[in-house]
Amino acid sequence: MFQSPGRRARGLFGRQSLRRLNMGELTVHEGNRTINELRELVKRSSRSNPHLTSRLEKGASLLLLRGIKHVGRGRYQVGSEDGLRNYDIVNGHCQCHDYVRHGRGHACKHRLALALHMELLEASASDSVLDGGNLFGSAETSPG
Repeated sequence: MFQSPGRRARGLFGRQSLRRLNMGELTVHEGNRTINELRELVKRSSRSNPHLTSRLEKGASLLLLRGIKHVGRGRYQVGSEDGLRNYDIVNGHCQCHDYVRHGRGHACKHRLALALHMELLEASASDSVLDGGNLFGSAETSPG
């Protein structure tokens, strides 16, 4: 997970989790290693949060098939399932209907795709082992 000022970020989206990363897009050119890491991350995260299993799987699918673009400070674009549009995530808030309907902090598939993306990038940068438990560590799920 990403560092918050003075402590580890808690929950799905800690205060600094969406602002800290300023890297290029995750590439799948590493082949099976990245896909297997994503599969393991979804598996571990689902064990910790069984109610999010379906959304985690959809988020992983979006990550692999539609991609995520970093388009500015705290702003990302995540492709839709049908591939016809992109949804903006700005400072942790998604524009999709699911997020708007359920409100701040809701774990829509686009936010989950971004969380998986960032977890994979961090693991890749540090060449560490992924720990899906940290992705959903506590009750705080809304951005700061």
